[in-house]
Amino acid sequence: MIANPTLKTVGTQRKGSERKLVKFLHVLTKIHKLLQTNSYRTKRELFYEDVGLFKTQKTLDDILDDIACLLQTPKIKLHVLTTSKGCISGNLRYKESDGSYIDCSESNQGVLISNDVDSISYIQSDARFILVVEKSAVFQMLLDCNITKLLYPCILITGKGFPDVNTREMLRKLWNCLKIPVLGLMDADPYGIEILSIYKYGSKAMSFDVEKLAVPELRWLGLLPSDIQRLQFPKSATIPLTDNDKLKITKLLQRPYIRNNVQFQNQIQILQEKAIKAEIEGLNKISDNFLSNIYLPNKIRYGGWI
Repeated sequence: MIANPTLKTVGTQRKGSERKLVKFLHVLTKIHKLLQTNSYRTKRELFYEDVGLFKTQKTLDDILDDIACLLQTPKIKLHVLTTSKGCISGNLRYKESDGSYIDCSESNQGVLISNDVDSISYIQSDARFILVVEKSAVFQMLLDCNITKLLYPCILITGKGFPDVNTREMLRKLWNCLKIPVLGLMDADPYGIEILSIYKYGSKAMSFDVEKLAVPELRWLGLLPSDIQRLQFPKSATIPLTDNDKLKITKLLQRPYIRNNVQFQNQIQILQEKAIKAEIEGLNKISDNFLSNIYLPNKIRYGGWI
C-alpha cells in the first residue's frame, strides 16, 4: 500500500472533473439498484448498458476500482461480477454458491473458476502442492500428459496470461485453506516475471485488497533464466530481448519487492546480461516431453525453486 496516497477531488472546476463525477455517481446509482434488487451484473454488462457515457471498458473498470477502494469492499459485495477466464484442475473438490459440487479431476481441460470465489466452501484435496501455470497452452499440455497423477497429487491453476481477480482470489483461498506449497511456472522473460509478481505480491491497481489476492509464499519453480544456460537450451529455443523487454527489466529492478529479493534480482540480471529469453515450451526442444518427464519431476523432488 502507498504510505501517503494523493487525494483527488472530483466535481470542481478542473477541466473534465465534472464529467468524471457524473460517471462516478452514475455507477454508484447502478450499484445501489443492484443491492436493492439483490441482482448481479458483470463489468461488461454494465459497460454495454451505457457505452455512450463510458466510451471504453477501462473507464468503467477504473471507476469500479475507485469505488471498491473507497468503500474498502470487494466488487462482489457490490454485486458487480468480474468475468473469470482462469481454469483449475487436479486433486480438488469444492462446493459453489449455488450448491453444486465441483470435482476438478473430472475435466481433461480444466474447470472455469467461479465468478464468486468468496462463496466457495467445503474445499477438499489430497494435493501435495499447487502449480501456477502462466499460459493456457502449457496448462493444457500438462493435463494432456496427465501431470496431476504423473507427479504427486497436485492442483494446476492458470490465469491464461495476466491473471484476473477471480483466479488470484481462488489461489489465495486454496493457499489459506490447504496450507500447501504454491509453485510458479512462467516463461523466462520480463513478462513472465511480471505475472509471477502479480500472483506473489499483488498488483498496484488492487493493492487495497492485496490480502485476498496475493500469495507471498509462492515460489518461482521455473523457467528460471539460469536454467537456459544450465540446461544448454538449443539456440532455436531462445529469443533475443526486444527494446520493450529491456525497458521492462529496468522497471522490474526498480521495484521495492525485487530490490529486497536477492534471488529474484539475480535471475533478472541474468536475463539482462545474456540478452535472451525463453518460453516454457522451449524445454521440449531439448528432448520430447522434457518438461513433464524430467524438468518438473526433478525440480519438485529436489526443491529447485527460489
